[in-house]
Amino acid sequence: MVTDQVELLDPIVRQRIDSLSLSRFVPEKPVLTLEQEYFFSCESTRVIAAFLANFTTLLPETMQKTKTITPGPLRVGSRLIATPMYLTRPLVVVEVVHLTESEMSYAYLEDGPLIGRNTMRFVPSLAGTAAVVRLRYQLNGFLPAMGWHLLGGRRFHQKLIAVGFRNLERLLAGPS
Repeated sequence: MVTDQVELLDPIVRQRIDSLSLSRFVPEKPVLTLEQEYFFSCESTRVIAAFLANFTTLLPETMQKTKTITPGPLRVGSRLIATPMYLTRPLVVVEVVHLTESEMSYAYLEDGPLIGRNTMRFVPSLAGTAAVVRLRYQLNGFLPAMGWHLLGGRRFHQKLIAVGFRNLERLLAGPS
C-alpha cells in the first residue's frame, strides 16, 4: 500500500528528498532526446486512467523498484524514487510536474544520473491510442555517461518503457 511505503521511509532520507529541487539543464552541454511510441487498441481516456492508476506497479521489481514519497493519488507535485535494477542501481528521484487528461511529465531532481524530464502523451488514433514517450535529458557526470552510452543504459531505459506499456496493455485486456 502506498501509505505504508511513505511511512517506512527513513526520516533522514525523507528530509533529503524533500529538500531536492528540480534539476536544471547545463547550458554548455547538449540536450539529448529519446522517443518511443506504443499503440493500444482502446480509447485514450481508458488508457491514461489505467496508466495513472497503475504507474508505480507497471514494471516488475526485477527491472525497477519504485517507492512513492508523496501519499495519495499521482498528481502534480508527487515525488517518487525509482531504482532501476541495472548495473549500479542508481536512486532516481522524480517529481510529477505536469498532468492532464492526455499527458504526464515528470522531472528528474538534482543529484541523479539524468537532468531533464520524461513526458508521456496519449493521443487518440483511428485504431485506438498512441502513447508517445519523450525523454529530453542531459547525463549528469562521467559514470552516468559511460553507463548510458557504453554499457547499455539507453537500451535498458527503452526496455523499461516497452515492458511497462506491455504490462499496461495486459491490464487493459483484463483477466486472461
